Amino acid sequence: MKVLIIGLGSIGQRHLRLIRSRWPAGTDIGCVRRRNRELVIRDDLTTLLVDSLSDYYAIKSFESISEAAHHKYDVALITSPISMHLSDAVQCLENGIKKLFIEKPLCGATEDFVGFLRQVERYHGQVYVGYQLRFHPLLVKIKDIVDSERLGRHKYSEFRFGEYLPFMHRYEDHRLTHMARADQGGGAINCLAHEIDIVSWLFGLAETVSVERHNTGSVGCLGVEDVANISLSFDEGASKSRIHLNFLSARRYRIYELYFEHGQVFFDFSQDLLSVFDYSTGQSNQHRLEDFRRMDMFEQQADDFLNFCMNEPPQVDDWLHTHSLLCKIGETPDVALC
Repeated sequence: MKVLIIGLGSIGQRHLRLIRSRWPAGTDIGCVRRRNRELVIRDDLTTLLVDSLSDYYAIKSFESISEAAHHKYDVALITSPISMHLSDAVQCLENGIKKLFIEKPLCGATEDFVGFLRQVERYHGQVYVGYQLRFHPLLVKIKDIVDSERLGRHKYSEFRFGEYLPFMHRYEDHRLTHMARADQGGGAINCLAHEIDIVSWLFGLAETVSVERHNTGSVGCLGVEDVANISLSFDEGASKSRIHLNFLSARRYRIYELYFEHGQVFFDFSQDLLSVFDYSTGQSNQHRLEDFRRMDMFEQQADDFLNFCMNEPPQVDDWLHTHSLLCKIGETPDVALC
């Protein structure tokens, strides 16, 4: 199999290493590079300056997708800046690469996305979007609780994530990254979209959406929010969720609280802890992962995408729901942006 990676930043390099370690031996990897930064970025985000990143990884490098297309790649992984995801995906399709992994999120106006879907249909493309949190074993348990209704129907939930933008990529000026820039699809909503995906995965399409966006000026974001609060309702208002995202928290956290008719669930990502309380029995059960590694999710996702490339059913196949919700959030006006 021949695999083309579009972009070789921290995420692209992680995917490259995963393909090398988990895909069949002899997988041929190439890369489209638009920056000349010769910096190895490891999984723990420590770095190593090298003479040539292409030589370090022993891969072919190209300046454009059209140049790479002459080498007849089977699969493309799109890990470019968010604002380029759709255009890079379309270029891959136009150049004969039909199986696409697109790093989260798919971002753009509804009309742009509809155009992208037309191109997918025209070229018989197959798309997989990378949301690795779905492979977290405790979130799989939460999904089962929601779907089985063993605590009754979902009534209300809160999903909170915070991280300090300057600490996310310490090897570069955060103010120049795509995360801080409107012209590259940045902002807390797009860059921290995992919680939006999890809510979509758990509850489906929201019927109503309201959004509060704030740019506090604290971390140098240009034209995008560094704090967002998103309120969602489902099932004709009988079920509601609230998402809080921020680039301001020096203590990285991811905490979910879900309330049902007959119980509640608490999830703390940093502690690898899930607590489930059943009102009817008065019992509380705790599930803690002792040997869990963050990389476990990426490895399972790499395996799932390989299955997808081998025409087997993938575990993540409803990315359209998440993008529809992102479109709805993006198109919801907000007077709080400052």
